[in-house]
Amino acid sequence: MRTSISALILVLSGIVSWLMPVFGLAADTVNHQSIKSKEQTILIDCEMSQSALDAINIATAEFIKQGRQDSEVEHLIDEAKNAAWFPECDSDRAKILADRANSLLGISKENLHAARASIDEKPLVTGFDGAWEFGLNAEFIEQESISSASVLDSLIDDKYGLYVGKELYRTEKWFLGGQLHLVTTNDANIDDSDKIAFDATSLFATARHRALPALQFKVGLSRAKYTNFFEDGSGSGLAYGIGLTTGNDDFRLHWLDYEVHRIGGEKFETISVNLLVVVCIVGVFFGGDCF
Repeated sequence: MRTSISALILVLSGIVSWLMPVFGLAADTVNHQSIKSKEQTILIDCEMSQSALDAINIATAEFIKQGRQDSEVEHLIDEAKNAAWFPECDSDRAKILADRANSLLGISKENLHAARASIDEKPLVTGFDGAWEFGLNAEFIEQESISSASVLDSLIDDKYGLYVGKELYRTEKWFLGGQLHLVTTNDANIDDSDKIAFDATSLFATARHRALPALQFKVGLSRAKYTNFFEDGSGSGLAYGIGLTTGNDDFRLHWLDYEVHRIGGEKFETISVNLLVVVCIVGVFFGGDCF
């Protein structure tokens, strides 16, 4: 047994001795390419060429300016950025990819000089005439401090919501805008501990990412008044949520939204469902067709 252990130790020692020069050579190679920071992290200086940097910046700025949602152009720009930086560090390939993107964006070689001259003047956020958005929805309201009302109760309570908004700005990845959300309760007769009347006016700043264009994120302020079986209240507070929209660059329709409204010490959760969907669900529930 001791002979076997000694032999194993001898073999392992030989392997370690053989690997040490290899690792030492690799470490020397990396050190020649690297700069160690105070935190001992390794930074690679790719020394990207100015022509590659200009081509990437021009393609990115023109892509934002045109408001394109062309996945091929966006992919070429992303690939050019990846090629320019570690681990590829290939400025020639980065320029070729960025030039292809510029070609698809309609920038000819003759116009590259003018574009390069104005690239520094382009802001990160630009204004544009974006999509209008609209929604006419049934509202389902839940107040945290009282029992939850059923979906059927919410329908009977006649709560409705209206969405109107517009996208006004854009960046390389985001569409930004503003939105108004009105909630009203037509039947304010509260005769049950599960019922609630909720009327609110909310203003949101909205954002959609190019990679997930159907999802809309929002945050803003809400002014609301409410009545339940136990009390009346009103106030202003923070509101935030997420929505599902579909459409194009000119018009988008709200299908489903979830929001949280914090009014005073109370928390209200609202689910807004497009009336077309509600009509379809009710029709199927009662044995009919969707439309």
